[in-house]
Amino acid sequence: MAESLRDIKQRIKSVTQTGEIARAMGAVAASKMRKAQLLALRSRPYSAQAFQLLANLRERIGGELPLLLNEQKDTKKEAILVIGSDKGLAGAYNGNVFKKAYEYIKEKNDAEVVVVGKKARDFFRARNITVVKEFIGFGDYTTPQEVLPLADFLVNEYMNGRWRQVMAAYTNFRSTLKQEATLHAFLPINQEKMKEIIEGIIPGQGRFSERHGNAQNLTQN
Repeated sequence: MAESLRDIKQRIKSVTQTGEIARAMGAVAASKMRKAQLLALRSRPYSAQAFQLLANLRERIGGELPLLLNEQKDTKKEAILVIGSDKGLAGAYNGNVFKKAYEYIKEKNDAEVVVVGKKARDFFRARNITVVKEFIGFGDYTTPQEVLPLADFLVNEYMNGRWRQVMAAYTNFRSTLKQEATLHAFLPINQEKMKEIIEGIIPGQGRFSERHGNAQNLTQN
């Protein structure tokens, strides 16, 4: 039976309302993205100083390096920190990171998994991969105090000789349309790896990249 005029008008109204909701969600997401970008960019001075401090320490220190700067030799076990979100509707944001982390874990049979976010936890549980520690509920904008339990756990376990090194899998923001799944070793602290991470703070293109200049200048002595 052909639709009545009333049914057609109702469908048009529903589609219009759906479009309005989608536009509102897009505006909220864009606002959150701009705030997240600004927060990341504000960390640049601290990152630069940390990098310079590490460079100076390596030049001046004598004898054996501190454990955080030196690979543990008494174990072959590694850990991987997988950073995801608590919620879905994030496109490939979670999927690409989880895929890269999963491939690494299958290659390293003795790697222990630490996760940030419910989606990361659920991904590995569904594949019968043990999650040794999970951190949930960080939200869109995380404070240093909120991250401290995560940092303390990783550093303390590394210092106690549990892992040879600690890897991190996360999304590196290059532009609004391009985000790269990234895998980096961050313990022990390595000057070259730290340089790559710091340079990754700046988007590859767009107004934030232009405003803040070449990211490589950040780590030049």
